[in-house]
Amino acid sequence: MEAYEMDDLNPSIRMQSMFSHSIDMESNDIIAFTSICRHCNEDDSKGKLIRPCECTGDREFMHIHCLEYTSNLRKQSYCTHCNAAFPLEVKYKSLIQICRNSREMCDMFRAVCYSLFIVLGTLTYNACMIFIIVRHFILALTNDSWTKGIFNFGSVIVIGVLIGLHIPYELELLQRAYATFRRARSRWLAVNTERKVIKSFIHEV
Repeated sequence: MEAYEMDDLNPSIRMQSMFSHSIDMESNDIIAFTSICRHCNEDDSKGKLIRPCECTGDREFMHIHCLEYTSNLRKQSYCTHCNAAFPLEVKYKSLIQICRNSREMCDMFRAVCYSLFIVLGTLTYNACMIFIIVRHFILALTNDSWTKGIFNFGSVIVIGVLIGLHIPYELELLQRAYATFRRARSRWLAVNTERKVIKSFIHEV
């Protein structure tokens, strides 16, 4: 009966009906296609799907746990395709979990001690040299003997030259200590922090 009625329809009406039916099928396919996680290719039965970035099409949706897993694994908080920031916040692990990572804690402790030793040693050395320069300069001005005055002025010049020669080496030591501290801090943060989806974003979606 339906086939007979379709045959009796006007050709233009029949084409319009078929076209609208194909559009409905395509739209349903698109909805079903885009409602899939771009990481695990599963639907919302495996968890809540969210739009973590500005990507569209087959990269539009992602599970919350998939986003957290990939972000913590790759240590990235933004999409590599659209460069949009993911709705993530960095949280520190519990104290028990931090204490379990003894290797990173030891590396961090050594880096902090090394950096403090370099900084304090450099400051102490420069403070002593400046004190000696000031002392010899005052003696050169207050001494009545011109020979001792020349000796004190010469000492000031020699110590100043030594300080000038040591400055590049001291800067290199400070940069090395800072780089060591940054590497240890990065490793410590990578192990003892985790990225979680912002709860307010979950409620908004």
